Amino acid sequence: MKKGVLFLSFFSVFLFLLFPTRSSGGEIVKPFLERLEDNANLGDQEAAIRDVIRNPQKHKPGLLAYLKKPRNLNNEDEQPSNAVLYTIGFTRDPDYFPLLYGLIKTQYAKDSCIYYCGLVFAAVLTCPDKKHSNHRSHLQPVKDFSFWLSRLLYDKPSATLQKRKDAALAKFIAGDRRQKLQARKLLDYPLRKLVEIAKSGADRNQQINAAIALEYLGESLETAADLLVLVIQGPVDESDRFVGACYRGIFNILIRNKRNHLAGH
Repeated sequence: MKKGVLFLSFFSVFLFLLFPTRSSGGEIVKPFLERLEDNANLGDQEAAIRDVIRNPQKHKPGLLAYLKKPRNLNNEDEQPSNAVLYTIGFTRDPDYFPLLYGLIKTQYAKDSCIYYCGLVFAAVLTCPDKKHSNHRSHLQPVKDFSFWLSRLLYDKPSATLQKRKDAALAKFIAGDRRQKLQARKLLDYPLRKLVEIAKSGADRNQQINAAIALEYLGESLETAADLLVLVIQGPVDESDRFVGACYRGIFNILIRNKRNHLAGH
C-alpha cells in the first residue's frame, strides 16, 4: 500500500511538471518549474523562488527530477537554468549535491562558469562533506567550487566594527567625486532601502552600488533571500559586478550567521 501511495505521489509530480493546470477561474496556471525559469515575469518568478525557500521539501521531488532529466548539455536550450540552480543551492539540502557535482566536471560547466555561476553556488551550499574543499583540478569550475567551499567552512564572521571598516574600502562605481560621495552614503541606508534600490532598475550604477553595500552590510537570512532574488533577476554587465556583489553577499551572511551545516564535521 505504501509503495502504491509513493508511486502515485511521484506520478502526480511528474504530471504537474509536464502539463499546466487550470485555476478555479479557468485561467492557465503554469507548472512550477516554468514559473521559476521565467525571467519575463519577475513578480511570479520571485513568488516561486520564495515558495521554495519557505517550503523546500514540497518542491524537492520536482527539483530532483529536474536535475536528473537527460540533457544534451551541448545544446544551450537544454542546459539547467541558473534560476533553478541558485534556488536549489539556497535550500542547503545535500541530497542535490551528487547531481550538481557531476555537472561541475563537464565541458558545459567549463564553458558556462566564467565569473559567478549558479552551478558552483548550488554545489557549494549543498556539499555534505568538507573533504571536497581539498580537491585539486585544472578545471576552473572545480577550482571555484573549492575556493567558495573553503570560504564557507573556514572564514570567520566579521565583527561589526571590522565590517564597517571593510565597507569603507568598498569599490563603488563612480565617475567623479560627487558620485563617489553619493555612493558612500548608501552605507548609512537601512538594508530594506538598499534592496529596493538594487531592485529598482532606475539607475544601473546605483543598483550595482546598492548591491555592493548589501555585500558588506547584510546580516540576516531574510537579506540573504533578497540577495538570492537579486542575483537571479538583477542587471547583467560585462564583469558581473552586480551578480558578484549579490553572490558574495549571500556567502558573507551565511558565514556571519554560522548556519553552515558542515560546521560540526
